[in-house]
Amino acid sequence: MVHCMAPIRGSVIDLMAALRKRLMAETVSTLSIRNLYVPAFVELLKIYGPEKTIKTFFRWGFQMGHDFMLELRKSAEKIKMHNPSERAAVARAAWYMFLGTKPEVKVWEEEIAGEKLFFIRIIDRDSPITRGVTLSARVPLCSYAAGAYEGATQTVFALQEANYFALTREIKCRAASDKHCEIIVVDVPMEVLDRVAPELERRFPGFFKYIDLEFSKKLREMTTI
Repeated sequence: MVHCMAPIRGSVIDLMAALRKRLMAETVSTLSIRNLYVPAFVELLKIYGPEKTIKTFFRWGFQMGHDFMLELRKSAEKIKMHNPSERAAVARAAWYMFLGTKPEVKVWEEEIAGEKLFFIRIIDRDSPITRGVTLSARVPLCSYAAGAYEGATQTVFALQEANYFALTREIKCRAASDKHCEIIVVDVPMEVLDRVAPELERRFPGFFKYIDLEFSKKLREMTTI
């Protein structure tokens, strides 16, 4: 496991400053987001069931992450995507600025199916979105956040013309009676994506339970730069 000890580069500082400037002007309170998000999720869950609801919120999050990074493209183009300190700083800042809590972030490289992949784990033990919420269906609630990370990461790769595909899934959620919310982001070389995907399911059981690989591929196809 690679720990994030290296100093933060100027490009990440610039990106974080841009995030702060934009969010200070346009965000609403976390309480307002929660009071909109949770009832909407529960209502769609009743109408459409878990898979369609989770995919819908994931898609909305993906679009938001994509649009946001396009607006910050000058900073995004400079990020060293496989520099552990930079990716950890951006992942932590994004969560904090949108949800107001400081998550635990771990970054590491791991060999899967003979390929070295880059991973980020984001853990929030007291997410305001899931605070006091237990869904009777025991499904992950934070699919919007997972989609936002995937959309943002895919967009940065596209801006940098990098031959990587980002996959992001929430594998644990307090609303599903887990002890914390946990999101995994993995960068996979495009040419080995189909071969590596089944191994990711074995490494993280349930990784593709609600959002399959083909769904992420379709979202990537709809992303335009």
